[in-house]
Amino acid sequence: MLARRVRIRIRTLHLLMICIVVSSSPPEDPVKCPSSTNNNNCTVRNSYGAFPDRSTCRVGNVTFPRSEEEVMSAIAAATKAGRKMKVATRYSHSIPKMVCSDGDYGLLISTKYLNRVLKVDAASMTISVQGGVTLRQVLNISRLPLHI
Repeated sequence: MLARRVRIRIRTLHLLMICIVVSSSPPEDPVKCPSSTNNNNCTVRNSYGAFPDRSTCRVGNVTFPRSEEEVMSAIAAATKAGRKMKVATRYSHSIPKMVCSDGDYGLLISTKYLNRVLKVDAASMTISVQGGVTLRQVLNISRLPLHI
């Protein structure tokens, strides 16, 4: 009887230790710039922290738009200048280096701050969101009373 209680307590302790040690958090920002005020000469990585060939993906500039108008403005300016553009999601990007643009001359558009819920329509059961919204945000808003 005593041995059984000891085994149960040890199992409970192991489970508690696993619950404490295991935690979930989003990955680091995939876009790294040398300065927080200067979005030039930045690097991009995927959610694993490195691309399969272990090379570094460099981009000339990164823009962090907060609205559709800012996205359109960035695209228009880059198109006019003949620059290649790519988009990186808020937390990571694809495993292959599809996010790499034209090296030091390329432009990366990040969805990091495009994270707002724009409209909730209860009648049609739809939610309109910006491109950087996470699944967690959508699930949280879908649990709320539908009167935003």
